[in-house]
Amino acid sequence: MIKMSGRLSILLLLLVAAVVMVNAARPEDVLEFGGDLQEGSTYRAAIARGQDGEWRTSVPLKILRHHAARIEWLNLKEYPELDKPQPRSRQKQIVFTVVKRETLKVAGQYRWNTTYYCRITAAT
Repeated sequence: MIKMSGRLSILLLLLVAAVVMVNAARPEDVLEFGGDLQEGSTYRAAIARGQDGEWRTSVPLKILRHHAARIEWLNLKEYPELDKPQPRSRQKQIVFTVVKRETLKVAGQYRWNTTYYCRITAAT
């Protein structure tokens, strides 16, 4: 265990807090989701649970012809109300960041599948 003086502990705590504040999305940086997703952008959206139990955005993804697309929620386990929702929970508001977009061509077909890997940062 490392021993630190009181001043050093406070400075370290302030440094960690500053890093967290810089990395947090400011309200003016959060876009209203309208169907398009861009890697690195942060969005606010309504999501609803489908019959299969999957959470989907209330506004559908806009996709090109011959494309299929889906959102993969990377950290649902961090939000118990989303990971193990109550039977009556139907719709939630979330803020999320698109971490990565991956598009793969379907072999032997004129088709592509796109997956958006998204990290939820807030849910209500």
